[in-house]
Amino acid sequence: MNFSPSKDIDVTSVGHALMDILVEVEDSFVEKHNLAKGGMKLVDVSQSEVQLAELVDTHIKTVPGGASANTARGVSALGGRSAFFGTVGEDMYGEMYDTALSLAGVQTFLHKESVLTGNAITYITPDHQRTFSVHLGAASHMRLEAIDEAVISKSKVIHLEAFQLEGPTKEIIETVIKMARNNQTLVSLDLNDAGLIERNLDLFKKIVREDVDILFVNETEGAAFTGTTEPLEVIEKLKGIANIVVLKCGADGAHIIYEEGVTTIAAEPANVVDTTGAGDLFAAGFLYGLTHRYTHEDAGALGSKTAAKIISQIGVDTSVLEKIS
Repeated sequence: MNFSPSKDIDVTSVGHALMDILVEVEDSFVEKHNLAKGGMKLVDVSQSEVQLAELVDTHIKTVPGGASANTARGVSALGGRSAFFGTVGEDMYGEMYDTALSLAGVQTFLHKESVLTGNAITYITPDHQRTFSVHLGAASHMRLEAIDEAVISKSKVIHLEAFQLEGPTKEIIETVIKMARNNQTLVSLDLNDAGLIERNLDLFKKIVREDVDILFVNETEGAAFTGTTEPLEVIEKLKGIANIVVLKCGADGAHIIYEEGVTTIAAEPANVVDTTGAGDLFAAGFLYGLTHRYTHEDAGALGSKTAAKIISQIGVDTSVLEKIS
């Protein structure tokens, strides 16, 4: 894939700037707080504070998170150039977030609001399942004027998260897509969550068909999007929905669906500790490959390697990727 020489940023991500708080718990903790195991629940600030108070004597790990920010960090760790637009609070976590992304080599464009920086508490149960309790905080206060179209014009790919196509950020993301289209920047979208898809199915199908070049989905998201759980039918229904569709299937690898056909990518062997960020880092590897003229197969293989590296540890520490591209 060829890009204009003026596009010197490989991937610019726009998304929720959230501090990831990772903790290992028993199933009973998840049940106690009425969280659907393996799912994601939005909570208000008081609910988030109650949960954090109960974890005060527990070993937790805090790292910068948010789906598209993870992808930006991954691209940078692989040797690419990345940027990130998001919103944080005027607080300690906001400063930590900015510093961590900058140290990871990501060019940051963080707008600050006088509310708390958002967080995503990731509960890891003994079976390695992840359950998310998310307080968006400042992340839901994104402003259009904080998005610099000049950065988008210099980017090969703009990577978006479907989470922001629901709620107050929806119109902003739709405008960002128009900016990308006006500047011949490829639009990449991760559908993120099956429940999110079910609530917004018609909207998402319209956006994907009209404006998305590269679509990332996992098996449950693919089923929600296509209305079938039969793997071959999911693949068939995803054909042509976007120029490139990446269907991530966990331990079963991935399928890259494009005009010329379907390429199946084997999963890289891994010692699974925590699957947080696996899909985000698969996207990082794939987009790095795509923006560096890899074949679809080689880009997919790199995505598989990056995902395998990330799930062998707790939390998304992208420094482990620096020697694999």
